[in-house]
Amino acid sequence: MGMFNSVNSEGRVAIIGAGFSGIAAAIELKRKGLNNFIILEQEAGLGGTWWNNRYPGAEVDLESHIYSFSFEYYDWTRTHASWRELLGYIQHVARKWNLESHIHLNERVESVTWSDERKEYRIETTSSQEKIGGLLRTRFQRIEITSISRCFPFRPEHQRI
Repeated sequence: MGMFNSVNSEGRVAIIGAGFSGIAAAIELKRKGLNNFIILEQEAGLGGTWWNNRYPGAEVDLESHIYSFSFEYYDWTRTHASWRELLGYIQHVARKWNLESHIHLNERVESVTWSDERKEYRIETTSSQEKIGGLLRTRFQRIEITSISRCFPFRPEHQRI
């Protein structure tokens, strides 16, 4: 039983964060034949930690192969890859799986609210424009929060609409 089995083909999914976990979640959706999703990323580029940590000498502290997706082999040039190589890898994977149209950069999530009545989440972002059918205030049946280190406190039981 996969992690997305509860999402039907009619449901929309929002993935918060375009780092390694967000990209993996999006690919799992695609592998299950679900394409009605978006990835909301607050930064100007995908890559999560490796988008933000681009200082001289930045590299992984674990062996590079640990950063490879099981379905996307990569022949790393070093045992401890640099941020440039990691960022290049995740960008390659996103292109290969046609994720670009799903990713919305510079979209910081301000709030997520659950409605018991409608059985859906409402997401508000900092976008000053309404995009993709009213992204500024839009509703989803499932949310995958993949950037735990940047996640705001989320308690659906205290945020009813």
